[in-house]
Amino acid sequence: MLPLDGVWYFSSKTLHCENCLTKNHQDGTTTYYHNAITPVIVSEG
Repeated sequence: MLPLDGVWYFSSKTLHCENCLTKNHQDGTTTYYHNAITPVIVSEG
């Protein structure tokens, strides 16, 4: 089993690149972001 975690490692309302993902808000603004899915080490206790 490989546990995974999703993270936003960049987010801006003004700075963005052609590879940014976008989130459009109800107030008409846009948030540009990059995210990643990373493996996580899990141990007991």
